[in-house]
Amino acid sequence: MDKKKIETLLKKKVKEIFLTEIDFSLTWPKERNFGDFSTNFPLVAAKELKKEPKEVASLFIKKIEKDKEFGSLFEKVYFLNGFLNFFLSEKILVEKLIFLFKERRAKKKEKVILEFISANPTGELTLGNARGGFLGDSLARLLKKCGYEVFSEYYVNNAKNSLQIQELGKTFLGRGKSYLSDYLVSLIEKLKGERNKFKDEKEAGYFLAKIIQKENEDFIKNKLKIHFDNFFSEESLYQKKIIEKTLVLLKKRNLLYEKEGAFYLKTKSYGDEKDRVIIRSNGLPTYFLSDIAYHLTKIERGFRRMINVWGADHYGHKKRMMAALKSLGFLKKERLEIIIVQMVNLKRGQKKEKMSKRMGKYLSLKELIEEIGLDVSRFFFLMRSPTSQLDFDLSLVKEKSQKNPLYYLQYVWVRINGILKKSQEEKVDLANLRFEEMSEKELLRELIKFDDLKEEIAESLNIHQLVSWLVSLAGVFHRFYENCPVLVSQKEIRNSRLVLVKATKRVFQESLEILGISLPEKM
Repeated sequence: MDKKKIETLLKKKVKEIFLTEIDFSLTWPKERNFGDFSTNFPLVAAKELKKEPKEVASLFIKKIEKDKEFGSLFEKVYFLNGFLNFFLSEKILVEKLIFLFKERRAKKKEKVILEFISANPTGELTLGNARGGFLGDSLARLLKKCGYEVFSEYYVNNAKNSLQIQELGKTFLGRGKSYLSDYLVSLIEKLKGERNKFKDEKEAGYFLAKIIQKENEDFIKNKLKIHFDNFFSEESLYQKKIIEKTLVLLKKRNLLYEKEGAFYLKTKSYGDEKDRVIIRSNGLPTYFLSDIAYHLTKIERGFRRMINVWGADHYGHKKRMMAALKSLGFLKKERLEIIIVQMVNLKRGQKKEKMSKRMGKYLSLKELIEEIGLDVSRFFFLMRSPTSQLDFDLSLVKEKSQKNPLYYLQYVWVRINGILKKSQEEKVDLANLRFEEMSEKELLRELIKFDDLKEEIAESLNIHQLVSWLVSLAGVFHRFYENCPVLVSQKEIRNSRLVLVKATKRVFQESLEILGISLPEKM
């Protein structure tokens, strides 16, 4: 029985006992000795029922103690500091453990479009692009494991009208220095014979952006091992008249007004701080208009859940995008979820390095992968919440010690494979499992969180929680390894412990597939 079903069952029982619906959530306690699940139900219910939390909890416990269904589900239920804590019965724990060994084909859920990276094609990918890239790719992998039909897309900001493309064109034609990194200097030198073909900065920028984008796409596929189902061209929105159609639709819905020669969209009425310009006074569309048009194509293509992973410079764009779609009558059946990935600070020990893509001063993602490798890069970018700033310390990630959490995980992996090699991959009996030692039970209780955790992350999109949990699981497995010799002579104990080792291997393997990280056979 999964966490969601247990929560539903508890809510049903609460309604039956207290004759009212009370909204509460079921969580994992921060301390393992508090139980398998915990809920703030007594605190929430106390306000509504005008009783003390302890009185509410006592009445609930008294009622469920007589319930056979709850008796088989929980070994112990107790009240502490306003919370009810639940220990699952050994029968349920073992059932959930066995489920980890079953072939599971997740049912098809809704169609999801996941847009990420979408960097301006003005140079190589940077550390900021890495954070969003690895996050988006891992979310796509996890959502697929949970049964979603996932379509991953890269939005190529290559419109000839865009200021970035025109600035790139100026640099290509020798009229400016924007984005002039060593990479771009070298590329322009290779293409200097092509420059005479262009006088227009738009066309020159579009041409150069196409070359840069192709090289970035090859790097993403072959070096970063990130898969995209589609690369969507912003310029195609102009070529296919989608921008014009979007503008007509906004006018038809009476969502625009003119002020000082520019056209504004009434986003303030739908939750934004102010109305936004979509046609400048010079008659040119803003980036906002093309972005609205692009999102309308997502809905037209049948996607009802849209996930965008954007950089920190798009923070203000989040609210206006939501407002634009609401103004058109969307986001009632559709979901738009926008993750804003915060800045990355590169450190070497105590020293921070300043970076600016516009000024051409940055460490490219290619250089980072060459220096520390793909696995280490992915892991360290994924281990922190995308909403927090990340200090990426190159000194730490290169260190091979327990200070480096990836090294810690790899050590567990090698230990697991060592045990299974010595056991010669014995067949295990899943029907007669017995766990008596504290370290066995601790590992068992940690392993059974895996499926529930995946489902929670599929909703919250907090992929860093999987990394944190893996590090925690590694610690639990190390204690199990130290306290519970696996290859003992007693058949039942040996079998039960081998099951735990094999379950840990399965969970590690699937988790690291989601994170896109490989593991070594030896260290």
